[in-house]
Amino acid sequence: MTHESRSRNRRRQAVPRLFLAALICTLTARIGASQCVPGGEDAPKVPEFRHFTANVGGGWTDGGANVDRGNNLEAGAGVLLSGPPERYDQCGYRLGDRRWSLYLSADFLFNWSGLSRSGVDNAVTLNPQDPTLLSAINGRAKFYSTTLDPTFRYRVRNWFTIYASGGFGWMRRTVEFTGLPPQGTVIQGPTAVIAGFGGNSGVFDAGGGISFGPIGPTGNLTYYVEARWLQGIGINSGTKLVPLSFGLRW
Repeated sequence: MTHESRSRNRRRQAVPRLFLAALICTLTARIGASQCVPGGEDAPKVPEFRHFTANVGGGWTDGGANVDRGNNLEAGAGVLLSGPPERYDQCGYRLGDRRWSLYLSADFLFNWSGLSRSGVDNAVTLNPQDPTLLSAINGRAKFYSTTLDPTFRYRVRNWFTIYASGGFGWMRRTVEFTGLPPQGTVIQGPTAVIAGFGGNSGVFDAGGGISFGPIGPTGNLTYYVEARWLQGIGINSGTKLVPLSFGLRW
């Protein structure tokens, strides 16, 4: 084979080799593009800000000197008012840089506790015109409140959020005194209700808390711990409640 023939053969073989190299480069680029790297190593785990939330919980309440430490139950719901838009990387993974949000929350709180001995004595001393209180031995108090609170939330970590709220609403207070009834224990027991009082008014409230989660495979279900302060006005201006609650929020 002459030198010219060998040169023609090399040129013929170079064309398919170049085509094969181009094909391999194209396939490699497509495969590399399909294997996107998330924007952050934990980006898929970032919980979403839901447009609607609900919570339920309970705990203890400090009601001041006239009321023993009591218990509470609470429930609430919230609607998302504002928050930065979600951002995604080129692969479609949600980035974890959306941290703040503003909700409007409606909260219901029920507190119940016994009256302290000093609370009963104060009621008897300050109300001499009511002779039924003279036989009061004990008592109990119940507080109901419903408030509307703007709530600011800030996600410190993907699993840890802090929040603060404050607002205004309605409060109902009922107080019952128990003791020896004027009719004697034959008709009523020794701890019968001998007097009762109640009143409705407005109430201011403020508070804050922390939440942890989401909890495993439950989606956006989180634990929360929060403390609040409620101050009655009008007929309930002497009522100050500090509930500490634990619960679940979805």
